[in-house]
Amino acid sequence: MYTSYIGLKFLAHYNQVTGNQYDAATFFDQVMFPVFFDNPRHLMHVSNSPFFQNPAAARIQTSGLTKSRLQYQDLVTKISKVAADPPEPPDASIYVGYAANGPDQTTAGQVTSLGLSITADDIYASWIGNALAARVEGSQCLLFERMDICWHIYQGWQVYRDYISPVAGMEGRQIETWNGYWLASGDTNTNPNPPIKNGKLDTVSWVEVLAKLTEWHPDEILPAYIFSLGQTNTTYGFINLHLHQIQRMKEAKFELKRRLMDDNGNDLFWKTYASSYSLYTACQQGEIGLRALKPRDFAKLMEGPFTPLKINPKNQNSFFHIQVWIIAMLNNKTELQVLAAALAAELVAAESTGPGAKRGKTSDSAEAKALFDAKGLVKFIEALTEFIDNRTSHTTLEVIRQVVDQSIRIPAEQFPLFKALIRFEYIMAKNTQPA
Repeated sequence: MYTSYIGLKFLAHYNQVTGNQYDAATFFDQVMFPVFFDNPRHLMHVSNSPFFQNPAAARIQTSGLTKSRLQYQDLVTKISKVAADPPEPPDASIYVGYAANGPDQTTAGQVTSLGLSITADDIYASWIGNALAARVEGSQCLLFERMDICWHIYQGWQVYRDYISPVAGMEGRQIETWNGYWLASGDTNTNPNPPIKNGKLDTVSWVEVLAKLTEWHPDEILPAYIFSLGQTNTTYGFINLHLHQIQRMKEAKFELKRRLMDDNGNDLFWKTYASSYSLYTACQQGEIGLRALKPRDFAKLMEGPFTPLKINPKNQNSFFHIQVWIIAMLNNKTELQVLAAALAAELVAAESTGPGAKRGKTSDSAEAKALFDAKGLVKFIEALTEFIDNRTSHTTLEVIRQVVDQSIRIPAEQFPLFKALIRFEYIMAKNTQPA
């Protein structure tokens, strides 16, 4: 079970960093229990575990222990039975991520069909591993083997306890959701300000988490184990995160940074970014890179029949996101952006001298519409040919020649993006021209 594997690997890293020689049971006793469970508000939820169940008041009184201590004692008893001879089979109430009713049931997750022996250390380690998972919007959890990421998440455990302790109405048992926030805010989380909804932590977007990971591993393909544990457990498996691709978006947005800052100078790009895909549908692509970050409003604003659009405070971020994504998808080729802007300028200028100009109109966009509604490369070039029919300007003809040349040269899958970039630059030019 992968939670156990990560838990044991982190434990070895923890011992190396701290100089301790803890086994998983000792780590749980000395580190996890005091922070996570030795408090009326627990930080972690494991369905049907002893910490999930409420012992009777009379039993608590007879034991002389606190409720949490008695629950912990029950956990130790259950785990000892798995390690006994003969052993009792484990289940998900003590072995986090294991099967509750057999490996073929909906409550099974991370379960191998191999007949492996399971030790008490494996079981305690599964709690450690699950406590290092980061939940994102959509309720999926990401678990990483990279120890710098796990160590960063571990450093947020005590902060989570300190954060909810003084807030009476704050619900606990959301360590994975906290980890998602803690991971997304990265090195800037010295003053925690997680999203709160109805007295509970709210999840951050998976895009924010990936964006932060690019700061630590900008040139890597980072594997993530993605899963969800709940009333039904879902295993998505190992998904490669192409952080080197996403890094291209960070490079592309550099010039737009000033447009995407709040009044305090904070970069809002990733906080306001929304992908067309949920993490679930992104995982269905088999790997996650730039294509999975296609902006949510791309189809509405950049695809389909062309209509003139106005940029306003409600949609301006969407336009900036679209521009950055297209440029990144085109591998940050500056010459394509310059050329798209040049053609857009020619289209806008033509509208001031076209048939509409004779009627005192400057909004005749028939030629632009014909260009943007063209289906495929051939129709696009035909629309460009019609555009230059009655034009003799050397500058205009040279721009058209270069656009055709680049449209033919770029890979076929990039042509729709190049056309979308021209459309974007046209919209920008229309919205910035003098009234």
